[in-house]
Amino acid sequence: MGQKLVAPPLEQRTEEILLMYNIAPKRVSKLWATFVKMDRDCNGFWTKAEVYRLVQEPPQSMMAPLIDALFVLADRGSDGNLSFEDFVVSFCSYCALGKEEVLQFLFLIVDSDRNGYITKDELLDFFSWTPPGADSATPVFPVNNKQALYYFYNGDWERLYFDEFAQLCEQFPYVGYSAFQLQFVLRQALLGVNFWNKWDSERLRIYIAELDAKIVKEKKMTAAGVEVEIIKPGRFTMREILEYTARKAMGLRNPVVADEYEDNMESQKDRDARIAQTPLLNIIRNPRNAYHVPQQGPVAAKDGTNGQGAEEEQAKPVSAAPALHDDEAT
Repeated sequence: MGQKLVAPPLEQRTEEILLMYNIAPKRVSKLWATFVKMDRDCNGFWTKAEVYRLVQEPPQSMMAPLIDALFVLADRGSDGNLSFEDFVVSFCSYCALGKEEVLQFLFLIVDSDRNGYITKDELLDFFSWTPPGADSATPVFPVNNKQALYYFYNGDWERLYFDEFAQLCEQFPYVGYSAFQLQFVLRQALLGVNFWNKWDSERLRIYIAELDAKIVKEKKMTAAGVEVEIIKPGRFTMREILEYTARKAMGLRNPVVADEYEDNMESQKDRDARIAQTPLLNIIRNPRNAYHVPQQGPVAAKDGTNGQGAEEEQAKPVSAAPALHDDEAT
């Protein structure tokens, strides 16, 4: 009989994020077993090689640019390695995305200069992606993806805001195909498609509750037996997310601006707190990413401890965040 694998202790904030997705401690143990199984070096960390092993895709796959981007976003230490917490938070958060949020994720990846819109050149550059170090210069995306940009509005456009980008993906589904396919593959590998389909049904009920101005909350127990109140993630527009992350980044660079915002936007605080808990922003753990929002640390536990609080320490580099183009990180 093999020894039962026990997941390592997690920060309380990590547990709260997982409980938000209905991932109880028993399921965390399953995810830990997957992490250990894929860890070919047995060093407790993943490189990109382990991620490709998990999804069973080659680096020449159409999903490769998204896999690389997801890896960089999850890399909290910004050192090319994923800890179990990096993996379990970011990858499960990607699995938890709704359809609109998957497109929001793709939008953030393509919008490399963080100006709130994507240009035709940015999309052409993305669809020209080739694996780093590959002998062939052939892009991983089929030529149809680039052609779609010239069919959309008869090519008479230079920039797209999110709603227009979503319209592009609806009219030409293969534009966003790789992002949705990556989610499907990860859902298969992490807890199974049925688990995540149930989560999708719950998100729909949450969205409906929001129409009546209701916030869905639940009491959950952490592995340590601490009762926490979980607020289920609602729906937020791309504009809300962009404005929220911009405000947070500005506040970090200029505390005076942050104080003025606190005084003048009291009514926005609750909604901002809920935006901060969305699966899309939970994916982003790398403090060097332009969209990273430092957290204030997990809620204090009953014994007076509050976890590692590492997010505050890593908040400093945000103002100098580089554009997210992942060939730089390989």
